[in-house]
Amino acid sequence: MNTSLNIENLTEYNLQGLLELSGDDISFVTEILNDVVVISPDTAAKMKGAMDNDDVQELASEAHKYKSTLNILQCASLVDLLNHIETQAENGNKSLLKENVHQACLAITLLTSKIQQELERFSKAA
Repeated sequence: MNTSLNIENLTEYNLQGLLELSGDDISFVTEILNDVVVISPDTAAKMKGAMDNDDVQELASEAHKYKSTLNILQCASLVDLLNHIETQAENGNKSLLKENVHQACLAITLLTSKIQQELERFSKAA
């Protein structure tokens, strides 16, 4: 995994698929985005805690669970990083794991902020 990925690239998302899935129902999209805002900081904290406690099973589990959230948002680069973290954790390859987890947690924090801004735009448009 290229750990020099720009953090902005990791937080790119696309709501088009979610809008299509919802039939352009903004209230549904808003509900999903609110869930993402709630789930994301907890996920980052659990991943960091698992890394700090050297609990690679928990780390792999959290990375795996969060990917479905990111797939809804079409966050391909961050999903790729989480796939890499999951594989590293499952294989016990800790050489770059800490750096990758740190990068993923930063990206999750920034993504959460971007989603909050998106929610503000939706509320102003309503």
